[in-house]
Amino acid sequence: MIYFVDTNVIIDLLLNRQPFSENANRVFESVDKNKWTLYTSDNAITTAYFYLKREIGVKFAKATIANFLVDM
Repeated sequence: MIYFVDTNVIIDLLLNRQPFSENANRVFESVDKNKWTLYTSDNAITTAYFYLKREIGVKFAKATIANFLVDM
């Protein structure tokens, strides 16, 4: 199956926004088990970076996004 990951799902996961982060975690944990392919947009990544930068600062936001993209 192929799925598109919305901006809010990425932000919920990376910022651990409750109560939605639990469902976001389940989605990403299910990828390998269910052999899903996930896609997102460049705009979703830049928007997630914007929110992360506000919450955790530039340095950690860059590292978090980089790790997310490698894992995805």
